[in-house]
Amino acid sequence: MTLTEDGVRFVSAASVSLEAYAAAINSSFEGYPVQITFTAATLARRVRFEQHELESSLVALDGDEAVGMAGLAVRGDRGWVSGFGVVPAWRRRGLGRRLMSELVGRARAYGLRRLSLDVLAGNAAAIRLYEGAGMRAVRDLLIF
Repeated sequence: MTLTEDGVRFVSAASVSLEAYAAAINSSFEGYPVQITFTAATLARRVRFEQHELESSLVALDGDEAVGMAGLAVRGDRGWVSGFGVVPAWRRRGLGRRLMSELVGRARAYGLRRLSLDVLAGNAAAIRLYEGAGMRAVRDLLIF
């Protein structure tokens, strides 16, 4: 567990139920241009088929309330951010930066040689956050 200066603590997604992790994902993507909705069952399938590493994925908690999440998926020495978000009330307060830093640290500890993610082109705040964490754009992702 990691405790931040504002009392938010980061816990492993493996330490919460799949229902709680799905709820954290859903609330973290509130207001996102693409509807994101998981149930425990749909999340369990995604975890299994996309090699999500729940032990290294994070849920940010303010008390008992999930205020953010950062998912990590792994295949060999490559990883990708399988989901990343902060609930609206906690956005633009530095939580995303701290959450990303912790996730990158976990990816390094895991021994990953490459970490990637997808972001919508119009999501300028997220792009700034990811570039600030050392990521760079390498291709455009088209969604039909």
